[in-house]
Amino acid sequence: FNESLSCATLGKKEIEFESRMQHKDGVISDVLWSIHWVESEKSFFCVGHDITARKDMERLKQKFMGMVSHDLRTPLATINSYLEMLDSGLFGELTERGEHLLKVAERNVNRMLCLINDLLDLEKAEFGGLKVDLSTQKLNELLDQSVKTASSLAFRKQIRIEVAPTELEIMADANRVLQVLINLLGNAIKFSPSESVIKIV
Repeated sequence: FNESLSCATLGKKEIEFESRMQHKDGVISDVLWSIHWVESEKSFFCVGHDITARKDMERLKQKFMGMVSHDLRTPLATINSYLEMLDSGLFGELTERGEHLLKVAERNVNRMLCLINDLLDLEKAEFGGLKVDLSTQKLNELLDQSVKTASSLAFRKQIRIEVAPTELEIMADANRVLQVLINLLGNAIKFSPSESVIKIV
């Protein structure tokens, strides 16, 4: 705090900084200060904003991100390893139905891992560290992958998903487009009646 006051005095300009203050009852508050040195008055003009709630949310967010990174990503990665061992035939041959369900499980686990990575990327985005992997993608292949991922949800409600063929190509980040498509399909399945048809045209 004193260092910031010295900087304001020497620089003769308004500066902003954060500090923590302890009240008489022991409660700690986070404060955002705006301080301006007025030479003619030989005084500081100070405005303090209580930002305790915002800082508490930031600390809670950091804890959540740590939980997402460790408590969710690590078990999913382990599950994915077991699924890969199943796929390799390490535990015996699977039936055709078993192979189909295994592929669905692998896609969904990989999707969850991608979503977790996206959450962590959002935190990086605040500091300008988010990267988008742009490349030419065939739209019909992205649609096909999203339909396969959502197929288990559709199967439970006996919903059929129809996709109009297309030769369109787009410049996009495949994983992020897939995330959007899967979210849209999930909502469509959730709010559609049983034994209905969802059309992607």
